[in-house]
Order: sequence, then structure tokens, then C-alpha cells
Amino acid sequence: MIEQINPTSAKHEFKIWLDEVNKKRKEHWDKNFTHKEYEPLMVTYGHKYWRVWDSGTCWGFISLKKDKNHEVGDLLKPASWRGPAKGSRGNILKGTTSWDYYGPSYLK
Repeated sequence: MIEQINPTSAKHEFKIWLDEVNKKRKEHWDKNFTHKEYEPLMVTYGHKYWRVWDSGTCWGFISLKKDKNHEVGDLLKPASWRGPAKGSRGNILKGTTSWDYYGPSYLK
């Protein structure tokens, strides 16, 4: 059976996480780049994943359904702009995400 997250109730937790990510990314940007203004991450909401964008580039995905490969709230590295790579990079609902300025971390 596939467990689903209620997208409306999860948006609050996700917004808190995304605000923190954008805050840390802006600090990195202001310290290392001066040629243009920082652009925060944006989100498109789907049925299976929320796609996180960085200036037209897919930054990562958030899983909305529990299945054999993902838990609800998993942060996923993009394989392409259309879908995520296998393997979770942590979970935003559990506070275990692993990411840097350029996106979710590689698996070790």
C-alpha cells in the first residue's frame, strides 16, 4: 500500500525548511558572489513530488508518497529535470537532510 502525505498540511513544514535553505544559500551567495542578486529557490507542486528549482535548473525533489524506495518528505537529488535519482538524501520532516548550495548531496 502506498502512503500519501496531505500536501496542504506538509506545506507548512516544507516552507520552514525551504526558508532555512534559502537563508543559508543567500549567506553563501553574498559571501562568494557579487556579480548579480541572489535568486531564491522556487517550487512547482506535483502529485508525487515537489520539484525545487534554482533559476531554471532542477535543484531537487521532495517525495510526497511512501513507496518501496522513498519515505514521505525525502529529499532527492535530480537525475534530470523530470525525475529524481534513486536514494534519499535525508528527510525534511525528520530534519535529516543533506545538501549544499548546489543541491542535495551525493550518496557516500
